[in-house]
Amino acid sequence: MDNQLAIVDADVFTAEEQSALSQEIDRIIHVHKNNRQAINRLVFECTAALTEADDASRRLENKGFFRRLIGGISGSNRRLQDKINSNMRAAQYASQVTLQKLAEQNLMTFDLLTAVNNKLNASVEATNEMVKKQFMVMGKFFQKNRSDIVSLNLRMNAVERNVKLLNWQNSIEYLDFNGVEYSALDDVEKIVCLTRDFYDLTEGKWSMSDLLLLKAAMGQVGIEPHKEVNYFQTMKAIADTPVLEQKLLGNQTIKPISDPSYLISLGTLNKLDALENEEEYLVDTMVSIFSNQGIKVAPQDIKYILTEKYMKQYAGVNLNSDIETYDLLLDLLFNLSEGKTEKLLHTPDDNLPQLFLINHSPETFETIHEAADAGNAKALYMLGSYYNSGYEVVKINEKLGKEYVKKSCEAGYPVTGFNIAYDLPENSSERVAILNAVKADIADLAKEGDFFAQNALGNMYGDGIGVTQDDLEASRWYRKAAEQGYADAQNNLGVCYRDGQGVEQSDEKAAEWFSKAAEQGFADAQTNLGVCYQNGQGVEQSDEKAVEWYRKAAEQGYADAQTILGVKYEYGWGVERSAEKAVEWYRKAAEQGFARAQTNLGVMYKFGLGVERSAEKAVEWYRRAAEQGYADAQTNLGFMYKYGWGVERSAEKAVEWYRKAAEQGNAAGQYWLADCYKYGQGVEQSLEKAKIWYQKAAEQGDADAQNSLGKCYQEGLGVKQSYEKAVEWFSKAAEQGDADAQNSLGKCYQEGLGVEQSYEKAVEWFSKAAEQGKADAQNSLGKCYQEGLGVEQSYEKAVEWYRKAAEGGYEDALNSLGKCYQEGLGVEKSYEKAVEWYRMAAEWGFAEAQTNLGDMYKYGRGVEQSDEKAVEWYRKAAEQGFAEAQNKLGDCYLEGRGVKQSYEKAVEWYQKAAEQGFADAQYNLGNCYLEGRGVEQSDERAVEWYQKAGCGARSIVMKMGFSRELLKDF
Repeated sequence: MDNQLAIVDADVFTAEEQSALSQEIDRIIHVHKNNRQAINRLVFECTAALTEADDASRRLENKGFFRRLIGGISGSNRRLQDKINSNMRAAQYASQVTLQKLAEQNLMTFDLLTAVNNKLNASVEATNEMVKKQFMVMGKFFQKNRSDIVSLNLRMNAVERNVKLLNWQNSIEYLDFNGVEYSALDDVEKIVCLTRDFYDLTEGKWSMSDLLLLKAAMGQVGIEPHKEVNYFQTMKAIADTPVLEQKLLGNQTIKPISDPSYLISLGTLNKLDALENEEEYLVDTMVSIFSNQGIKVAPQDIKYILTEKYMKQYAGVNLNSDIETYDLLLDLLFNLSEGKTEKLLHTPDDNLPQLFLINHSPETFETIHEAADAGNAKALYMLGSYYNSGYEVVKINEKLGKEYVKKSCEAGYPVTGFNIAYDLPENSSERVAILNAVKADIADLAKEGDFFAQNALGNMYGDGIGVTQDDLEASRWYRKAAEQGYADAQNNLGVCYRDGQGVEQSDEKAAEWFSKAAEQGFADAQTNLGVCYQNGQGVEQSDEKAVEWYRKAAEQGYADAQTILGVKYEYGWGVERSAEKAVEWYRKAAEQGFARAQTNLGVMYKFGLGVERSAEKAVEWYRRAAEQGYADAQTNLGFMYKYGWGVERSAEKAVEWYRKAAEQGNAAGQYWLADCYKYGQGVEQSLEKAKIWYQKAAEQGDADAQNSLGKCYQEGLGVKQSYEKAVEWFSKAAEQGDADAQNSLGKCYQEGLGVEQSYEKAVEWFSKAAEQGKADAQNSLGKCYQEGLGVEQSYEKAVEWYRKAAEGGYEDALNSLGKCYQEGLGVEKSYEKAVEWYRMAAEWGFAEAQTNLGDMYKYGRGVEQSDEKAVEWYRKAAEQGFAEAQNKLGDCYLEGRGVKQSYEKAVEWYQKAAEQGFADAQYNLGNCYLEGRGVEQSDERAVEWYQKAGCGARSIVMKMGFSRELLKDF
């Protein structure tokens, strides 16, 4: 069949005008092609123009979109507009071209074509032959376009099917309406149920394949798609059965329709309802007139007659027309869709809360939005709830949510008073005044079953706001609202079960209630359910499931979930690890002002994870969170000031931010503030204040602080010295895995300080610290193995641990490893290797290794012998105060080896070592006094130093050559 529309000849315009008109229509259609409402209205208006029997141009002056379309022709083409406005055939030709172009561009939908064709079939036809021909041509045109759409769709979407619709179709025969299965309903009831189900499942947006599936579903319930029914009889049956009309309209009502010409179904129902209600006086008047004439007429008959006359006059249709059931379904769907777009359907205020409970959809949101725009207080509150919690309908916007709650309060809804009071400072006069004004009303509404009020009352009892705190009462009110299906209350009840507040603790019950709320799209509950899966609380543990629920909440814009999802990506828990993805989610939450996310984003910038490293950016994000009072960020910002990363270095600023965090009870802030007091950085040094802040952090379980507090007690810094207290705090930190504390505790057991001495316990704690890479502990463990203290003696094991410590840069271990190579303990003896290890430690300033390296040079072991090099290394150690090196340096001066011989210099270095209690030096110093080398000879001083060196009387007598009796005089 030819798909060209040829009703009006083109000779009404010149060739030049035809070209200009075509271009103008193309331009205007392009502007509106994505606006389905505009296109639908244009099709109806063009159809009306082509089927008018009188002056179509005059009638088109009252047609909104067509007038705007033609009115858009301007400039040099204004003559076209003038011709169309003054000439019926010109207007019809313009309409014909417009329809043809819309068809060629596939801008007319299947349901639109059906609705237009239905109107054509029901239109009141003029008697002249020309118009009859136009009706016939138009009908063929629209039928052919419907056929083309079906053919195209079947080629392009052969395998595309909506799962929800398929499930619906497969189970449709078991569905029921008012307790009666669909298959047992009458035809009108089947038509209504199928229409509404289909509309809800597709959310008012369907494809061609969906519509074909609807046709198949009709057969499932025993209704023949091509069976004809009377259009008006069907509308009357729907209007006369309120439950059926409410089913069709989704519990909404129809607003007055000023132009029913393209919304026949809604226009008919609207007029029938109006004559039953606000226009009932018209029916009563006519009944009275007939009655006065002695004619008895039923009011219903009058109502039907008036409706027919109204639709004939204002829509140009004859309602008493037959129509195929499938076409009627499509017509109803078209009317519902257009009614929604035109905002002609609205939910009565009393039904809004129930709609909010049972159907979180874009349609519900728009319906509530309309009521809110009209000033409905409860609708305003519901709109605030949507923006606060998402419900998978809108992006969360807490600022907007609060604005709507405030508007609801101003409109007089008492429940909002709690929300506003909650955000005010505790015990503020304004908060008290608001609560006093609304709490009685909230309680009354709660008792009447208002689920918003029940939840608010639960919050009041849970937090002790405006009432005495009572977990039992809180959970009782949460349950009342939760059992009505209110997601916020279901989430709150889940929290009660999770924490055992007012109910017996139950992870399973908590997860159950979180699930109910989460499945409604409540973002907070989705996050809580994610935590349940993450920790395996009440559900089987699953990082993947946790991420699934976090993502649902995060994609709604819920900042808490976005932050958690960022953490998941940062560490690769339940997702493939991606620092870039982590940054992406942190940023989404951070830009909403969420402090934890801002802090995490700062960390990513600090270390260059997923972003280019930038200390300045890190400071920027830390500061945003810190200025909100977020303690972790305040501590981090303190760090940046302490080390001058991204900001000018300032110990005072560091202390300022540490203090802010510390005073909030932040353990890390308390620890670093204590450190500042301990070392006098940015504050006047005070070991007592350091101890106080260490204690605060330590009592919160901060392992670093516990370890530091242990050191305070060990060394008597700001507290009375106590090894027992030191061990107590070392133990707390060590049990948390703090390697430094484990090492310190090992030393306490090794030396029996504050505990009963035990090499076995020492080895146990050294091992724990050593396995974490603590070099000091690795070295200590090596010594235990070398000497067989607490473990079976093993030079090989000793070397193994020394090497680990040495690789960690621990100087003592480097030196110990050198000794092992020097003496061949656990390794093959090698002076060269010994020198290599000694040198590493010596160059790092380790005095004992410097002394040992000096020995290697003195005796030419592993290196070329050099007294000068020996003296060089002895001096480095001696100047650090190492007694053994000082004594050896004294020997070099005494003997003139590697230095110019000097008894005075020898005595100077012996004296330094002797005063530290080094016995060899004390003995050597005694010799100097005995022989008068570098000092004035003095037997008394000689005896004094010999005795300090531990020499007995016999050895002194033999040394000095005088009797034991003479020794008594000293």
